[in-house]
Parts: sequence; C-alpha cells; structure tokens
Amino acid sequence: VDALTGKQVKSFIDSPYKNIWGLNANMNFKRWNVFGEWLTAPGVSDSHAWMASLGYGNYDIKKAHTYSVRGQYYYEEANSPIFSSAFAPAYSFYNQHYVDNKGVAHVRNGFKGFVANVNYVPFQNVSIGAYYGFGNKDMDGNKLGDYWRTDVNFMF
Repeated sequence: VDALTGKQVKSFIDSPYKNIWGLNANMNFKRWNVFGEWLTAPGVSDSHAWMASLGYGNYDIKKAHTYSVRGQYYYEEANSPIFSSAFAPAYSFYNQHYVDNKGVAHVRNGFKGFVANVNYVPFQNVSIGAYYGFGNKDMDGNKLGDYWRTDVNFMF
C-alpha cells in the first residue's frame, strides 16, 4: 500500500520508500542497557521515527534464571517506515495505510507512547515475556488505549 495515497502498489519498488536511513546505538554498563534507534525516509513527509530504551538485567535465553526489565518510549510519525519492531508496540499499525472492504482509503497518523516489559528465562532456551503499553496518543494528541501482551519463545 502506498503510504502517501493509501492505494495498492504492485511492489515495494513502486512505493515512495526509495531510501530509508537509520541509526541505532546500544550501550551496556554491567547489568544496565541503554538503546536507541532513529530512522526516516527522505522525500516522504512525516516519516521520522525514534525509540529510546533503558533496561536492567542479565537476560540471555541460553542461560536459565536470567531476566531483563525494560522501559521504552516510541515516537512514530504517520509515514515512518516501521515495518516491525524488536519490542512490537501495539500501535505500530498506526503507521500503515489501508483500504477497507468498501474500497475507502484510510490514513492513520502515527503514535507515541510507552512500553514496560519484563523477560525471564525459566529454563535454558525458553523465555517468557510480558509487555504493558500506556500513555499512548496519536500525533493529534488523542488518547489511545493501554494494552498488554505476553509471549513465550523457544530457541532451537
């Protein structure tokens, strides 16, 4: 779907996202972790996105009884080229444009908000996680609902 028009395109090559630029940084201080990322699509309006994160723990899915506790802040403008996120906030879909089953194009206007999460490894190669999103708003300042998510991951 073309981010500017909301119409179906034949392929990614036909989309306005010809160039995507991004940076990320990750720093560890013993059990503390600071992470951030930024990206944009030059030539596409409202395409900036960034995320900042602070975490604590020694999470390693290969080691039983390790954990992490993390807080993140997300800022994703309407046309930001976010196709997936390591922490998968629920409102990333606000960066997508779609045509409903009546053929009407809809344009969402991005979101900003917080996610708190905890991950724990009860057994080697098994991880459980819980995520809570709060303080979420669209770019016009309209409140979006809080949400939660859990997951279980297995490493083979």
